[in-house]
Amino acid sequence: MLRTMEPRQKLFEETIQNHQRTLPDGEPRDFIDSYLQEVERSTDPESIFHKSNAGGRNGLPVDGVKFVLITPHKLCFFFHEAKGLQAVIADFFLAGQDTTTSTFSWLILYLLCYQDVQTKLQEEIDRIVGKKFVSLADRNRSDHIPTQLNENLYLDYT
Repeated sequence: MLRTMEPRQKLFEETIQNHQRTLPDGEPRDFIDSYLQEVERSTDPESIFHKSNAGGRNGLPVDGVKFVLITPHKLCFFFHEAKGLQAVIADFFLAGQDTTTSTFSWLILYLLCYQDVQTKLQEEIDRIVGKKFVSLADRNRSDHIPTQLNENLYLDYT
């Protein structure tokens, strides 16, 4: 299992380093930019985002993780080091992996059962994308694909 985590950790580390090198002054591009900008802005040594924070008033550092009690029943995790940021990215990555796999498995089954819908989607993909790779910019040019993906989420598979 550790062998499979190494390439992922390396990817996360490289992504963070790339964001640090290209960090914009203005509007953040994504979560990593928002996080890094908050670290840059923080001047309060008690802040969980302060570069030198080693625990602060309400938390205990554990491998770059700071635990802050929000209510008696909820524990909120804040990460204030690069290793902690890697952990947050890994959580996002793994949390989305299962949902995405399940959603697309059901979509493929649905398309196998409804060939007319499959044909319509393929025609739209061919029209929009052509011979190039699909990009996020393409999603704004499609009418039927987002609708079908949303419809797939509403289907009851139980």
